[in-house]
Amino acid sequence: MGSELPLTDFPPGYVETNTGWTTQRVAIAFIILEFSAVAARFGTRYYYKTKWGIDDYLAAPALVFAVGVSVIAIVEVHVAGIGRHLTVLAAYEPQAIVNWYKCAYAIEQLYGAGVAFPKLSIIASYLRVLTDRRSRWIAKIIGVIVALTGTAVVITSLASCKPFSARWDPVLSPTACINPVTYWQASSIPNVFTDIVMLILPLPMVWNLQIDRGQKIALTLVFALGSFGIVASIIRLVTVFQVANLADGTWASAGVAVWSAIEAGVYLISSCLPVLRPLYISVSRKVSSTASHIFSSRSRTTPSIVPFDDDAKRLTIPNKQPVYVRMETWQRDSYVGVDDEEAGNHPPVPNGVSTSINDDRKSHNEYTTRTPVPGKHLAVESRPFNPATDPPAGGLTVKNMYLSLDPWMRGQMRPLDPKATYSIPWVEGEPAIVTALSIVLKSDTPSFKPGNLVLAMTDAGEYARVPPELAAYTRVLPAMPSGIESQTIVGALGAVGMAAYNSFFEYVPDPKAGKTIVVSAAAGGVGQLVGQMAKMQGMRVIGSTGGAEKVKYLLEDLGFDGAWDYKTENTLDALARLAPEGVDVYYDNVGGEQLESILLSMNDYGTVVVSGMISQFNKPPEEVYGVKSLMQVVFKRLKIFGFVCSDQHLLEKYLGSFEEDMVRWLVDGQIKTREHVVEGVENAPDALVQMWRGEKFGKTVVKVLHAE
Repeated sequence: MGSELPLTDFPPGYVETNTGWTTQRVAIAFIILEFSAVAARFGTRYYYKTKWGIDDYLAAPALVFAVGVSVIAIVEVHVAGIGRHLTVLAAYEPQAIVNWYKCAYAIEQLYGAGVAFPKLSIIASYLRVLTDRRSRWIAKIIGVIVALTGTAVVITSLASCKPFSARWDPVLSPTACINPVTYWQASSIPNVFTDIVMLILPLPMVWNLQIDRGQKIALTLVFALGSFGIVASIIRLVTVFQVANLADGTWASAGVAVWSAIEAGVYLISSCLPVLRPLYISVSRKVSSTASHIFSSRSRTTPSIVPFDDDAKRLTIPNKQPVYVRMETWQRDSYVGVDDEEAGNHPPVPNGVSTSINDDRKSHNEYTTRTPVPGKHLAVESRPFNPATDPPAGGLTVKNMYLSLDPWMRGQMRPLDPKATYSIPWVEGEPAIVTALSIVLKSDTPSFKPGNLVLAMTDAGEYARVPPELAAYTRVLPAMPSGIESQTIVGALGAVGMAAYNSFFEYVPDPKAGKTIVVSAAAGGVGQLVGQMAKMQGMRVIGSTGGAEKVKYLLEDLGFDGAWDYKTENTLDALARLAPEGVDVYYDNVGGEQLESILLSMNDYGTVVVSGMISQFNKPPEEVYGVKSLMQVVFKRLKIFGFVCSDQHLLEKYLGSFEEDMVRWLVDGQIKTREHVVEGVENAPDALVQMWRGEKFGKTVVKVLHAE
């Protein structure tokens, strides 16, 4: 702009021509759309309580810079005359030309950041779902290119003239500045390249999913939204190349300004659209679920745990003798071959509970199919025990440190019926059998030595004599690294950890990125481990649990991708927002209505792994929930696996790797656990019932307090 432009006669309409108003209308529209998209994004995250990520935090500066580009475009229309011919401005408004150069300089600063931040947000969202090493490296490289390109655009613009004022001062030599057209062209080409890579990058993951073609196409379109800015980027690039020179720069730059605003805006809006998908899915699922309700005649009530008796009281006794939890069954003579003089030294049989706290065996109280009542169906008593007594032949004498209380114990409180439960029933009037972290005091088998730290199947008391039948289930623990607490050992390295590990690696098919697993009772002992193992394999993990505090724990402490409180949100609604593409694997610890609803949300050829059904444990047969969506197993060709952690083929296959992996994961912090620790065996009945009701948080263990 260093030379003076001569006045001339203009053809009719030449002076009045102004395309700037179109630029202004487009810029205003995009400002509204950009604010709306980001507000909807943040509102969706907040309303649906989904985990925030780096992609969300990058959306805030992206909004600032994108709006900035549009604002400068509007300012250019009013004070810089873009959209009008340069010769007209030179004749009538020469100051507008100076303003044009100043505004162009400002928009260059904002454009680089306005494009970089939303693209980085898109790439960050990719990294939340991509775990394939190659794809993640490509995403990170593209992110670096985007960041460097944006930085280079800003720095180059700042250094484009020496001094700065040469951009708009007609007195200074034009050779002091780089060519603006060349600068605009160079800044557009890398954007087109990175857009193409961003469009292609997630497609292999999508098309490797075990879902039908229609779902793959839908997912492809969702990811394509993140790279929809390529259209605006290409149009802007073409427009920039059409500005061959600045002979009529104010007229030509109107197109550059409007497409700069559109490009930054489209990037920002498209980065937000995938986050808003749960809103659309939630509405569509409500409509479809109404049809499913009619079809399957199922109940839409929120799953719940059996209510408990507020008047249940704890029975406590002096802790002068070893303390045991004791059960009583409604069948007195159902166990054959029990030697009454060796009470407590034989394998367990039936169940129930005694109200007696003396050493005499009492007649049964009524057997209950509902939630047991401490003091009525579960009791605590003192019994003489001499730790110096020789252990049973082939067995052990142990001092228990921690007792594991687990949901499946409810299955041991039933009559001696081989069809009723896989677990060994508890003997009437005898100590309950539990998993314990124990120290070996005496041994009559070469497999164990005094002083060994073991996980044993043993009486639920302070001390125990372990017969050979149960010693076969006892294992010596390896030396534990510092940092692993005893209360964690009895859970993560005990039956709970073994159940989670064995079942996950045996029955979850090809766990990897792109697959979604839903875990019920996800804050419990098994659920929290399964969820974390799935995350380590790259799966998208969603958990159901009871209570806002537990939801927060799953999201913030364990890194779940989504979680919901089943007490306040319907399962189908939760899955509509958290797993809109469907569920590939359901790990069931609950049963009942949650199982029914999740079957409706499963993808074709999905897998259901059934670990337990705690919602049904304390219901009489006539009240057990009848799942009404089982035809989905046929329609969707689902596989359902049940298992017992002590199945011989599972132990032979996984026991060695389980201990090694779990210890390493605990030390490295890849596995985190939470335990609800109850002190004193006398408090075990209450703790057991509270666990069945879902009142406590984490794996329930009892810390044994010894009266030394």
